[in-house]
Amino acid sequence: MGKHRWRDDDPLLPSSGERKRNSSRWLFWIAIILLLLLIAGGTAYYTYWVNFKHLEKPEVAEAEPPVTVLILGIDKRERDIGRADTIMVASIDPKYKTIRLISLPRDTRATIPGFAGQSRINAAYGYGGAELVEQTVENLLKLEIDYYVATDFQGFAKIIDAVGGVEIDVEKAMDYDDYAQGLHIHLKPGRQRLSGEEALQYVRFRGDGLGDISLVDPVNNVYEGRIERQQKFVKAVAEQILDPANIWKAPALIRRLADALDTNMPMTTILRYAAIVQNIPTSNIFTSVLPGSAQTINGASYWVPDEAQVARLVQSMQRPTPPPVVQEDEQTTRPIRVRVLNGSGAPGAARSAKNFLTQQGFDVVEIGNANSFNYQQTEIIMHIPSDVAVSRIRQILRVYGTVTQDFRADESVDVTVILGRDYHGNV
Repeated sequence: MGKHRWRDDDPLLPSSGERKRNSSRWLFWIAIILLLLLIAGGTAYYTYWVNFKHLEKPEVAEAEPPVTVLILGIDKRERDIGRADTIMVASIDPKYKTIRLISLPRDTRATIPGFAGQSRINAAYGYGGAELVEQTVENLLKLEIDYYVATDFQGFAKIIDAVGGVEIDVEKAMDYDDYAQGLHIHLKPGRQRLSGEEALQYVRFRGDGLGDISLVDPVNNVYEGRIERQQKFVKAVAEQILDPANIWKAPALIRRLADALDTNMPMTTILRYAAIVQNIPTSNIFTSVLPGSAQTINGASYWVPDEAQVARLVQSMQRPTPPPVVQEDEQTTRPIRVRVLNGSGAPGAARSAKNFLTQQGFDVVEIGNANSFNYQQTEIIMHIPSDVAVSRIRQILRVYGTVTQDFRADESVDVTVILGRDYHGNV
């Protein structure tokens, strides 16, 4: 894509007016943007010291508010600027050392600035590029987005190949052919290392009917299909890039990824956050789907946002509140209350998880079965802002599946854990 917007004379973080101006050719640093967004601050930091160690070390400002980045995957076709096929908003919080991802279904119904009525949000890219998508998402979430980064499918494949592919457990056989789009997907089930082209097939697959919105049921906290695969994939890539072997690949990565991205993120911003990002564990990556419901309006299918739920989600994203925990000098503070549900069908799974959590001070107030036994990955639902507690639960149970939020009134529990087949009794 290659439209990089960095300023040559930008010694400090840009002001709000400066950060969206066109700037010159810092192509050498384009890969670092990617690595930052995929939790690869280690590579960025290494590259900084190799090439800029004569400069003053950038100060790490942990008290700064979260930086918010719009991530776009663009579906480009011949003679067509394309549409936003993947839309995510990432918030990196230096204070609490967390990364939060919100996935917006491409069928989300939204008002696009400058156009009458409401449309699917993915159409905004075709009307006005990444800048218009950014405005549309800002209006929808009522959240200021600091920067954007976009890549098309060819750039996506380059990115994955540059880090040596990504290891992921393909949950089912995937066979799908769309001759009109030139899309051909053929993947076998099982854990394997996917090349860039194969990874592209994995995140685009929807031949089983699991598209963006077909199996999204926020009432029962079911977020299956392509969005779930995308979030699972992001975490797998994060783990791959955090592999120490990839830290030393930084120069080669940068050369190969120079033209892969379109972004307005300044180099100095990346350097300021790199030292923080490299220390964020994957257990502190929280993923959510834009709250809403699937609806048919005038014969067209949309994902219609739930405004109240969206407001709560965005509020927690801007600065999550640490959960209540028992302190040595404050025995009256209650522990986090947890509901554990068996979503895998493995006998005794919920009781096993209860025992592990209880031993670590959590109050497991309920165990039982989930609405189905088809959960491949464990899902955790926060009913109060409780990032720290959720991170601890994931570490105790050794599960790193999807984290969603449902802040509707539920006075009986603070966190619900639905155990998937990735839970193996804390082995």
